[in-house]
Amino acid sequence: MVDSQGQREELRILLDTHEDPDRLAQDLLEILKTKGRTIVLKASGYSMLPTILHGDELVIEHVSPSAIRRGDLITFYAGSTVVTHRVVRLKRTRSKVSILQKGDNGVKAYPLPPESIIGKVVTIHSGGIAIALKGPFATGAGFITALIESMLLGPIQTLSDRMKGPGARRGWTTFFLYRALLHLRYRCVRALCGAVRRFCKSRD
Repeated sequence: MVDSQGQREELRILLDTHEDPDRLAQDLLEILKTKGRTIVLKASGYSMLPTILHGDELVIEHVSPSAIRRGDLITFYAGSTVVTHRVVRLKRTRSKVSILQKGDNGVKAYPLPPESIIGKVVTIHSGGIAIALKGPFATGAGFITALIESMLLGPIQTLSDRMKGPGARRGWTTFFLYRALLHLRYRCVRALCGAVRRFCKSRD
């Protein structure tokens, strides 16, 4: 685990001075695999609200695509950016794993190439508490969150598309339904997130 000042400084230098963005994910993955430890990254942005807050520290461990489960929080490489989102859909065949990822605060979901995965979030450090995500309660809540996201994904995207582009239908009914579904999804995710923070926390 990156819990010493030296290890944190090593990782900070890697992130701040990396000369080849296309190699960043591979180098982070190499740290996880060859040194047998986790890494800690600080969250930046609001795409995972209310699960992950801006400034939270995420403890990430190596995970193979075959071990990923629906509802997991996965850190991956997108272009020159390191991103953490939730796995909302997962399909396995004999030859490959198909993953759909989405930010809890986002509208759209996107395919996730397994080779871009850096690791899995196992702990969130937030406001002086540590939230463990590997226990049955947290994994169950994550799975239910992914189900809710998956169920509402289609209707929310359809209504969003209706309000955009040429000939868009911007009627009050469409807008009201769109906002109502967003509110419903947020309330459900917030309730599940709150339960995880309440029952899976410990003091740092």
